[in-house]
Amino acid sequence: MSECIIATSRSSFLPWTLAIKIYGTFPEGENIYAVPLDPKGVIVIGSESSGISPELDSKITNRISIPSYAAATGRSHAESLNASTATAIVCSEFRRRKRGDLPVQFIL
Repeated sequence: MSECIIATSRSSFLPWTLAIKIYGTFPEGENIYAVPLDPKGVIVIGSESSGISPELDSKITNRISIPSYAAATGRSHAESLNASTATAIVCSEFRRRKRGDLPVQFIL
């Protein structure tokens, strides 16, 4: 998949690629519950040990993060989620927004 994103971003004959948002998960990204999400975007989740590769990182258009509930309440919290858990949360939020279950501006 990373090869597809990199190749697509290099393609000069596909003008529609400019409109595709590429979301990457990062600890310092914007709160996923507080930013607009394009349901046609691409989601990139990095490996648990090394995150998103530098080459792919340069193609990310929107850096997002999953806020820690424990951190918001002052309790101790895990440094990060494993990749499968992060993927489930991010995909769930994209799906929730697409279906319109809750208003887009809803913030936890």
